[in-house]
Amino acid sequence: LGYPRGEAQACNDLAILHIDRSEYTRADSLLVRALNLRKQLQDSAGMAAVHNKRGIVFQARSMFEQALEEDHKALAIYERTGPPAHEATLLNNIAILQFNLQRLPEALATHRRAAAIRERIGDGAGLAASHGNMANVEVQLGDTSAAAGHYQAAIRYFREQGLQPELAVQVHNLAGIEMARGQLAQAAAHYGEALAIRTGTGD
Repeated sequence: LGYPRGEAQACNDLAILHIDRSEYTRADSLLVRALNLRKQLQDSAGMAAVHNKRGIVFQARSMFEQALEEDHKALAIYERTGPPAHEATLLNNIAILQFNLQRLPEALATHRRAAAIRERIGDGAGLAASHGNMANVEVQLGDTSAAAGHYQAAIRYFREQGLQPELAVQVHNLAGIEMARGQLAQAAAHYGEALAIRTGTGD
């Protein structure tokens, strides 16, 4: 039909199916085809989405440098066009890749940027997730006081909102700090809470 927008969308959707089946080479080939079509259409949002998906493919293959490159390309588009929520998501993804590459100070700084955006736009769940992510990096940096504060902030939000699976993750992580500090009664209580939640949800 000579309809490149539909062709690009079909390539994108096929790529998602291949990603779900762990067929990453085929998925990436389709994403490259989709990206070329999006460029011809000057479709910035479409290009950003494809770069994001290519980042997911590379990350799944433990090709973290290539994933970072794709995520930075997507981020540059979202920084220019918005929306801020997408910008924060990309920053979060980039920070996780930096963490995987053991670039811990960079990862923490990037998580802070994501958290600032999420706070500004009123994304409570995203901000709580950022608190947990910052704490994970701070634990690796040896700053357990800062990490405990961020875990507690995440716990408060998830508890207030009744988000049980998310709460279990943060309570479990806080217990790890408490155990390392010798605060065994607190650690046991938090591990018990995490276990109760995960038992109740069949996890």
